[in-house]
Amino acid sequence: MQTVPSSPESRVLSPESSGTLGHSALSTQHSIPNVSSRRGKGLIHPSSRFPAWRFFVGGLLASAIPLSAGAQEATSFPLLGDVAKVKGVDENVFVGTGLVVGLDGTGDKSLSTLDVARYILKELGNEISPDRFKSKNVALVTVTVRIPAFKKRGDRVDVEVQAVNDATSLSGGTLLPTPLAGPGRGDGSPRPVVALAQGALSVGNKERGAHETIARIPGGALIVRELEHLFFDAGRVLVQAAGGRTLRDLLARLAAADGFKEIPYAVRDSESVEVGIPERYAASRRGFIAFVEKALEGDGKVVGVGRMEWDLDTPSFQGAHKIAQEINRRWREVSSRLALARDAGTVEVYVPTSHLDDPVAFVAEMEAYPAPLLAEENRVVVDEKNGTISMTGDVWIDPGWVEVNDVEISVSSPRRLTEVLADVRKIRAGSRPGAPVPPAGGVKGGAGGLLTTRDLIVALQNMKRVGMLRAALVVE
Repeated sequence: MQTVPSSPESRVLSPESSGTLGHSALSTQHSIPNVSSRRGKGLIHPSSRFPAWRFFVGGLLASAIPLSAGAQEATSFPLLGDVAKVKGVDENVFVGTGLVVGLDGTGDKSLSTLDVARYILKELGNEISPDRFKSKNVALVTVTVRIPAFKKRGDRVDVEVQAVNDATSLSGGTLLPTPLAGPGRGDGSPRPVVALAQGALSVGNKERGAHETIARIPGGALIVRELEHLFFDAGRVLVQAAGGRTLRDLLARLAAADGFKEIPYAVRDSESVEVGIPERYAASRRGFIAFVEKALEGDGKVVGVGRMEWDLDTPSFQGAHKIAQEINRRWREVSSRLALARDAGTVEVYVPTSHLDDPVAFVAEMEAYPAPLLAEENRVVVDEKNGTISMTGDVWIDPGWVEVNDVEISVSSPRRLTEVLADVRKIRAGSRPGAPVPPAGGVKGGAGGLLTTRDLIVALQNMKRVGMLRAALVVE
C-alpha cells in the first residue's frame, strides 16, 4: 500500500482550458436630434454663469411615471445567458487592406495608393506605366469584418471600410475583392484566408454626423473557412469523494490504484479532484469513467466530464458566488460543487455525466438560469457614424447634472431614457413656440442646434461616469 503524498496535489494538471477568440438584441432605436432653442417654463434658459443654455429634463412630460410607481428596481434577475458568455464562444475580428474604385474625384492623392492600383491592374493582366496612370477615383482602405461564433462556410457578414490616406469621401465607391486572412503560424507559411470582402459602399448621412471616409457593405463578406470554437475542455473529469469519505481518502485511493502512475490529477477543492483523460481514452470517455470508478472502489465517483468557464459581462464577487450557488443548487443530486466561482468575472462549471453526449443541451439549460446581483444587465449602444441610439430593456437615468459644450443637462427625478429622448424630440419639433432664439451660433436657419450628435454622446458618457445612467454604454 503506497503512502499518501505529503502535498495534496500529487501531480500537476494544467488548469488552462482551451478556447479561441457575443450578443444582445437591440429592441428600441431612436434618432439623436438636436435640442431646439425654445424657452418654456424654465426648460431652456441662459445660464447665470456664462452665455450657455440649460436643458432641464425632469418634469417635462405630464405623463412621467413617479419613482414609487415605475422606477423601482425589478424584482426578477436577468438570465445568465443575457449577462455572461461561455469562454471560447467569441466574435472574431479580421482586418485586411483593399482598394476602393469608382469615386467621383474624392480619392487619394497619395502615390502609394496609385502603386497599389497599378499592382492590382497588373495582376489582372493590365500593366500601366507610372507616368501614364493618374487617377483621383481610387482610395486605399482598411477592411474589417466581425465574424460571430459558429458562423459557417458560405455565410455572409457585414463589412466596415475606412480610408487610409487622404481620400475625402468614399461615397459611390466599390470595394474590389479583398481577401481577409487569419493569424499566421509564425513560421512564414501563408496565412489562411477566412473571408472574401467585396461590394458597393454605403456611407452614412453626413448631416447627422457620419464620416464620409467610413463606409459599410451589408453582407459584403463571404466566409470561406470555418473557425473552430472549443467551448469546453473535454480533456478532464471531475471526481468527488463519496459520502463519508474525505479528500485524503480519495487521494490515497488514486495513489494506490493501478494505472494511475502516469495520469495527471490535481485537487480542485475540499471535496473533489480533477483527473486528466489520457490520450488513449480520448475517443472513449465513457470507458475512462468506468476505469476511474473501478479504481476508486466506492471512495468516490465521476460527477463531471469536461470543464467550461462563463465570463460575466459585469464582474461581481457576489454575483459570481451567487451564480455558482444557483447552479450547484439545481444539480445538488449530482454534485454539491459542480460550479465554482474562480474570481469576480469567471464561474467554472463541469458538464455533468448525464450530458456527456450533449453538452450543448447543458449550455442551453444554463442560459435560462437566473443571474442574481448583477448590475448593468441593460445596454445602450450609440452609433456615432449614423447618429442613432439602440437599447435593451428599461433604461433609467438617475437624478444628476452634466455639462457639455456649454449646455447644462439636469435630471431632477428618475426618468426613462426613452422619455428623455422623446422630450428632446418634442423641443426640437417646436412644441413650445414663441420662445426667443439663443445667441448667435447656437442656431442655424432658425432651427434647433444646441446639442450635436457628438455632444449627446459625450453627455451619455458623462452620465455613465457619474453613475446617472443605469446601463452599460457602448459607443461604436
